[in-house]
Amino acid sequence: MPVRAVRSVATQWRNPNGLPGDELPIEWCGPRAARVGSRSAGKVSGRISLEHYRATFTPMGDGFHGYDPDGALIQLGMPTSGSLLVWFVPRRGEPAELRVEVSTVDPSGSEAKVDAREERAQLSDNGPLRLQLQELEADQPYRLIASFVERGVEQRRVLDVRTAPAAGTSSAFSFLSSSCIQPFAEEKGETIVTEQTVRSLWLYRRRAQGTSAPAPAFALGLGDQVYVDSGGRAMLTGMHRQRARYGRGEAAAFFEAAYRGQFSLPPLVSARAALPSAMMWDDHEIRDGWGAQLDENAREGSELRWEEHLRAARHHFIAWQSFRNPMRSDAEPDVRARALLGHDLTQSPELDFEAEWGASASFFVMDQRSARSAAAARVVSDAQLERLRRWLNRPRFCPTLLVLGSPMPITQLRRPVELVEYLIPARWDDLRDSWWSKACRGQRDTILQLLQSFFRAHPEHRLLILSGDVHFCEVLELSDQGRIFGHEVVSSGLAHDKLHRFGRGSPRNAKALAFGLGSAGLGAFHGPCFAELFVNPALNGPPDVEVTFHTATSADGASLANPDGAMPPRLPLPLSSRASCGEDLLQRFILRPEPGSCPKARAAGFQ
Repeated sequence: MPVRAVRSVATQWRNPNGLPGDELPIEWCGPRAARVGSRSAGKVSGRISLEHYRATFTPMGDGFHGYDPDGALIQLGMPTSGSLLVWFVPRRGEPAELRVEVSTVDPSGSEAKVDAREERAQLSDNGPLRLQLQELEADQPYRLIASFVERGVEQRRVLDVRTAPAAGTSSAFSFLSSSCIQPFAEEKGETIVTEQTVRSLWLYRRRAQGTSAPAPAFALGLGDQVYVDSGGRAMLTGMHRQRARYGRGEAAAFFEAAYRGQFSLPPLVSARAALPSAMMWDDHEIRDGWGAQLDENAREGSELRWEEHLRAARHHFIAWQSFRNPMRSDAEPDVRARALLGHDLTQSPELDFEAEWGASASFFVMDQRSARSAAAARVVSDAQLERLRRWLNRPRFCPTLLVLGSPMPITQLRRPVELVEYLIPARWDDLRDSWWSKACRGQRDTILQLLQSFFRAHPEHRLLILSGDVHFCEVLELSDQGRIFGHEVVSSGLAHDKLHRFGRGSPRNAKALAFGLGSAGLGAFHGPCFAELFVNPALNGPPDVEVTFHTATSADGASLANPDGAMPPRLPLPLSSRASCGEDLLQRFILRPEPGSCPKARAAGFQ
């Protein structure tokens, strides 16, 4: 897995006419980082051409062979008990023509073809295709043979996937939770990928493919799956990312290049072809702190300044990410209508979704960007709050794990030392963007009160909140007047452009949130990693829940960890006993750090 040290290697990029262009020097700096020469000097700034933006990164080394940011991709979306979802994007510039054959697979490996009703959706003719295969049996393994043409040659891909359990069935399963995928760092005018990112993506691919243990059932991405505003491939610049590096009319083409460049990274391609996924966006798919900058509806002359940018951001999020998600029953059936903007850019149609996994677990994943406005003290619309209330109170006939996805952590508490951020103007938008800010606290308390009222009335169920955003991982224990009724698992981020040391985790002793609710931190970890949740039916009561974190580095980021891709230990929730004073439970998940492997030449993300 370690990246080979390769120096003074050159590759060619091609200009729009398909002719050889300038050579870009590629260099792997020791064992730590993949590095490619950038055609702009100094820090990310100023206008760039689309051809330059597409050509800024060409990775090499173990795990990145065959990287083709223009190539076709076929991956799996979130299954239901009666359907499977295939997501496909053709090679850039080619039509999205896809054929899929569906077969059942019995325990002996024998296949039998079945007829599945197809439902297709696209936002644009050559853009990503959502293909839902319906009228299938629950909890059954299927083999999909997908055929398409790329560069005039017919390609075939085999996808093995299972439908979700039936509504009344309880079964054990696990799933992955991650956020914040920022693989492209920028250093001295060059785009690099650090080896901590290579290790983290390698671990993610192994778990998706079930290499080290039985594969999870699916994966959730809880925001910032793409960064368009920071790192080595930023298309926005300035302190608050207020300036575009592209020209008028180019936003859509730049967003396509950003999505293709990141979604085509080989470890992610392999993982998402093996493991169904569902995704929600956060600010970095649009702009850092979108909805909290207070200039979202600013005008330049007669035009809304951010209209073109937001239209492209929303179009590409829906086509590349939301197309993998279950569709809300009350959502606009015309997908093109869902991609439209509101007259107020902070009041566009929301894209929250729900999912069921048999009788064991029910999911509600919030959209906290489409209607976010710090000026209006709003994170989500009243309509989304009502959908959340209806989801909580839906009739259920056995104890269930209720999973609330919130891209922003909702039960974290700030420590006094972090109040120094109020003295840093560059952080003011982040302060307005958090659930504990004055502008957001009202809706946060509304959600907490909804949860408190429901779980007081229905103690047979169990709460699990999943979140991301903050670039460190944490487990929080939630209590209501001393009774533990749920947990929040923060998983952020899967790939870092650098090691983030801000955010120290929540206090270990329960502190008041609101209405008698308390929150206590069980530990935090700042390196790149992702969470895996294990759900096991219990005889009397809600399912048992365990969590583990797949960590790529040591706690200080100075060395890599888990070179074998082994399964870390699991942490049962709630804890049978409290951690000893000063013990950080999340440090238990760091497997076999490699001391002394830190390179002499510093690479981004390593001390």
